[in-house]
Amino acid sequence: MPGSLGVPEGGGEAAPVQVPEPNAEAAARLTDMGFPEAVARRALLLTRNRLDAATEWCLSFAITDSLMLFSLHLRRGFSKRTTAHPNLLKSCPM
Repeated sequence: MPGSLGVPEGGGEAAPVQVPEPNAEAAARLTDMGFPEAVARRALLLTRNRLDAATEWCLSFAITDSLMLFSLHLRRGFSKRTTAHPNLLKSCPM
């Protein structure tokens, strides 16, 4: 139905969703603090590039999030020696 969520007024196709890029300077600040680049980028995307909120997310949720992803990779047959996701392995305490 035109005008509803995701359907333009004219009834045509919806425009593609633009995924924002993480702020490069903020990402560099987070990696300087010791967070892996993948974690820094994810935190900035989740917090709309707000450095203070991204830092808080990294401190509060990054380890839990990374451990969850790591366990999924182990279930799929990846070993601890995999080179497919080095940032994931760096961020997991072993």
